[in-house]
Amino acid sequence: MSISNPNGEGRGRLGEALRELSFLKTRQDLELSSVVALLFFHRLAENIDYEEIEILSNLAARATERASEPSLLLCAQFHLYAGIHATSNERLCEQFKASRSLIRKVIEADTIAETETQKQAHILWAWIQLSSPMDSWHNDGRDVLRHLDGATCGSEESVWDLESLMAHASAL
Repeated sequence: MSISNPNGEGRGRLGEALRELSFLKTRQDLELSSVVALLFFHRLAENIDYEEIEILSNLAARATERASEPSLLLCAQFHLYAGIHATSNERLCEQFKASRSLIRKVIEADTIAETETQKQAHILWAWIQLSSPMDSWHNDGRDVLRHLDGATCGSEESVWDLESLMAHASAL
């Protein structure tokens, strides 16, 4: 399989990357992210293998059901980055919606983070809101600030890390 790339760079290493991703999907903590990455690259291939895409899609659905919260967040982060680098608005929307859907399995909008994973989920949600070009996802920054507050209010120290501070400053 080769990915469309006008410069032709990286084609020789694609097979190696796909083999590594295939190996990583055997690890429970990386299964969902590896399957989603494989699915992503198969969809970008010059010659799309629709049978493999269907197999990977079914595997991704099953892996999502049994994934841990950190696995869900890792996959949500992959979707965020894939959306940021998407070449079409349709693909961007698809990636951001997938990311939000996975984060919703970890937190609800108005909850306070009780664990480090939930804190990370709130911050990732805020970054999705800030990165999204879709007007319907912007609420004058209120949704972003609500998630950042949910990320920090749950801790005894209420300490802001650099990532949440940067997101907070971007929302203002």
